[in-house]
Amino acid sequence: MRDPILEGTGNIPPQAFVKWNDPQGNLLAAVNRDGTITIQGVTYPAGSNSPGAKQQAQATHVLTSTDLVNGFFAVPITWPTPWTDTNYDITFGLVDNYPGITIDYGVGDEHLITPNGFSAVVICLGQTPITQGAYDNFDTNTQESPAFTPATSTVYQVALYLHPKVSENSGNFAGDALQASVTYTAELGENLTLTPSSGWNITAQDGPTSLSPTIYAAAGFPVTVNTTFTTYSIAGTVPSTTWYINGSFSGTPWATGTTITQVGGATAEYYGTFDNGGLAIIYKMLTGSDNGEDWSHGGVTFTVTGSPTQPNPTLYGPGGGVLQQAVTGASASELDQLSGTGIEHVGPGITGIPDATHVWIDLVTGGVLIPSAAPVVDMFYYHMSLRVVQLPGPPAQIGSTVVVQAVAVHN
Repeated sequence: MRDPILEGTGNIPPQAFVKWNDPQGNLLAAVNRDGTITIQGVTYPAGSNSPGAKQQAQATHVLTSTDLVNGFFAVPITWPTPWTDTNYDITFGLVDNYPGITIDYGVGDEHLITPNGFSAVVICLGQTPITQGAYDNFDTNTQESPAFTPATSTVYQVALYLHPKVSENSGNFAGDALQASVTYTAELGENLTLTPSSGWNITAQDGPTSLSPTIYAAAGFPVTVNTTFTTYSIAGTVPSTTWYINGSFSGTPWATGTTITQVGGATAEYYGTFDNGGLAIIYKMLTGSDNGEDWSHGGVTFTVTGSPTQPNPTLYGPGGGVLQQAVTGASASELDQLSGTGIEHVGPGITGIPDATHVWIDLVTGGVLIPSAAPVVDMFYYHMSLRVVQLPGPPAQIGSTVVVQAVAVHN
């Protein structure tokens, strides 16, 4: 027995129960015996709210760098004929005719749907920054030098964050400072150090600072971020019996610590000289009293041209005072005022190589600091976070045109 031939299978169309043809005899619609409906050649009027009514529209957009920063852009789409309501479904896509692929586009949301149209939100993802190295130290009081080796010769951003641990740094640390710098190689033989004039330092009780300079670094050579404490403490005393007087030497000035003798028999310990509107010697009386006469030792005479003056035992302090050490010639700017016995803060840095024994002379006031030790670097607790990030180049597609095509079907 042969299998029955079923309507609607293979090439056997369903048999119509009722059908309608156009004047040329072409099928318009039919109700079939199997319960299905066949419709051909039917279109809906423009703007119709009938189910299945359809409209198409498109718009163009020129890609900008702002689009890439935001990661998206919106394109207004307007229907050829406004709908009478918003009860329609939207499908849209993009056409990108740029020859190279440097940006990944994506379909976003349908924003602000109205009878007249909507805004098509397009996702645009360019190249993303790549973190080459990371470093976090949340509680340190030492100088740090974390290093990272770039894999590619390109532009990098050094994202650095510093802040002092105020809870651990008492008032004794006031004025102590830390400075950051970056050492790197731009190309073979070109080794560079970057230390901006501002923003790269903190003090022990400051608020935080952050910065992100851009560098071009060669692959295979380390990028090193250095933190350096820049202030020093000099422990010592300021003698209250120090004097100074203007004049001139007949020969080579005496060595610091030399016992000099005044006409009349008084003796003093010679400390050094400073500029008091002219050359002046600084000394401490040992025996007798200063009568304002000339001083001598070893055949060298200091002929006085003024009256002896006892300097203020307080050193100059903040605002431009400079300490210079006798014999070594080391010098540093004064940060904190010192009176009597205590610690003098100086910085940033010390020029020259100081020692623990020779006196320091205030070149502004003539005050003297007799050290009890060599200068000691000031250290305090701080937090440091660091990222070295490879920055992408701007995509060549900026300025190219994207076409957004949309279709709406009414419900």
